[in-house]
Amino acid sequence: MVIRYKIAVCVIILMSVSCVGNKKSLTGTYVRSGKGMNNYNELILDSNHVFKFSGLSCIGGYRTEGIWTRLANKLILNTFPFIRAINDSISVMQEHKTIKDNDSITFEVMDDSLEMLVGVNVAVFIKNELKDGTVSDINGIAKLKYGKYDSICISYIGYSNLTIKGNDSINYYKINMRIDNVDAEEGYNSSFRFVNETWHISRRSYIHHRLKRVVRRVVFIDPRFKKHKKSNAYIFIKQKNKSNS
Repeated sequence: MVIRYKIAVCVIILMSVSCVGNKKSLTGTYVRSGKGMNNYNELILDSNHVFKFSGLSCIGGYRTEGIWTRLANKLILNTFPFIRAINDSISVMQEHKTIKDNDSITFEVMDDSLEMLVGVNVAVFIKNELKDGTVSDINGIAKLKYGKYDSICISYIGYSNLTIKGNDSINYYKINMRIDNVDAEEGYNSSFRFVNETWHISRRSYIHHRLKRVVRRVVFIDPRFKKHKKSNAYIFIKQKNKSNS
């Protein structure tokens, strides 16, 4: 009976310690330093479950942000997905009107900063067949011979294309070209990011030189550096300021 009682007490104590550990906040700043190509990393966890991760090595730096969650003794990191700002990436026709020029159709092309774009392609079609084309000059102006066209296509590398339905009563168009975020999305998804990245939550003892004693600190074990056991841990260094959480 005494042995069973002791076992039961031990189980209760272990469960209590486990529960306390799970309730303890993980918010704060953690750092890892090591040798070789990956020299320094910093991980910041805030109370809104948003993390900021950055790295610095001899070949440059990188960073990513996203959502962190805790599952038992595991820390799970997921970088924010790319959000396509559709309306902000579609080139638009700002103005169209009739001007006193019976011989040509004029296009004035600029970007969101109102800077005139040089070398923008302007092409006109009749029944999907190309009839004429030109490019904008250093003033962002392109001119085509006046005619009755089914459609007008404006294109520029790195910007979204714009197709306008032809209108023989209109001979002036003001175009706002906008950067196509497809390339931005591809670049974002190919950059450094976490997808269900799982780290083990543990505690380690360290000598606190200022306090001159051994302290126990929360650490995250990064599986990417499992071959370097002495430098695969992110050590807690400071609590995140509540006013900035």
